Amino acid sequence: MRHRFLLPGLLCSAIALYPGGSTARADFTNPQVLSIPLTQTNWDPTTTGLQSVNPFQIVKFDPVLNGQNGQNAVLTSVQLKLDYEFDNTPSIRFDNASTITVVTTGSMKLTLPDNQTSLVVSPTFTNSASQTATPSDVFSKFVTLPTYQKIGAVSATISDPTTLSQFIGTGGAKIGLPVFATARSTFDSSSGNGFGSARTEGSARITVIYSFALVPEPSSVVLMGLGLTGVAAAAYRRSRFGVKKSASA
Repeated sequence: MRHRFLLPGLLCSAIALYPGGSTARADFTNPQVLSIPLTQTNWDPTTTGLQSVNPFQIVKFDPVLNGQNGQNAVLTSVQLKLDYEFDNTPSIRFDNASTITVVTTGSMKLTLPDNQTSLVVSPTFTNSASQTATPSDVFSKFVTLPTYQKIGAVSATISDPTTLSQFIGTGGAKIGLPVFATARSTFDSSSGNGFGSARTEGSARITVIYSFALVPEPSSVVLMGLGLTGVAAAAYRRSRFGVKKSASA
């Protein structure tokens, strides 16, 4: 009775090896980490002095290098983490004014090479600072306010096939991911005249981790299935022969 289920059982085992027998893996041991130093905003891939680091040059996932023991490596997701920092330092000039307020907003984003499709976007930061004049400040005097610092991180996991295909390549091929940092400042004077400036700098660091699955090559699955089928058939024949021999005895 046990031999009767041997053939289907072995066949099911062979079928289960592809793709249900795939092994999920993530390259946590070798993440790609690239950074852009504090640079005055606004900046983007065309900013002078940043062309060597922006866009981030990420090495694509190589199915050949990541395949193991006759198994193909299939990219399943890309994990992206954007660490960002904004430093904002306002300077205000009082010119017969009592109170001046500066409001600065800004954000950062990482896109695909088309410069349009966002992959990771930081929350918008807002910095508001005010300075009230004393009698000695009223006429033509600059005041530099304390630096406001915003530090944060935002993550995203990419898994749609169309986007993943852009991260796949061989021979050390790379994909360039542009980063954009923007900031805007407005000033308001309660009375008299006043003006100022706000120096805002931004820095970025990107961490990229590939997650992939190892699946048997189709040819290996077929050969294994044929081999298991042969074993099952031989066992089945031996079983039938043994039963007939016993019956004749």
